[in-house]
Amino acid sequence: MDVLINLFVNGVSTGMLIFLLASGLSLIFGLMSVLNFAHGGLFAWGAFTGVWLFNMTDSYLLALIGAVAMGMFLGFILERFLIRPV
Repeated sequence: MDVLINLFVNGVSTGMLIFLLASGLSLIFGLMSVLNFAHGGLFAWGAFTGVWLFNMTDSYLLALIGAVAMGMFLGFILERFLIRPV
């Protein structure tokens, strides 16, 4: 029974991550009419930053804030210097 609960929780959390990626991609495409294939890469950089910060500080809150900040920073740089000039 514990295995089924574990599989259910893992499946739901993976589904939520896929939903976040897909909804962000469709939102960007709907607003800007630009298909941004770097969306998944920004998500991965944010996740990497969050894991790295958590390993350095053992603070979930700092890791969450750092992951969001890194994703926002890289997204801003990408939009400002690569997407907007085109």
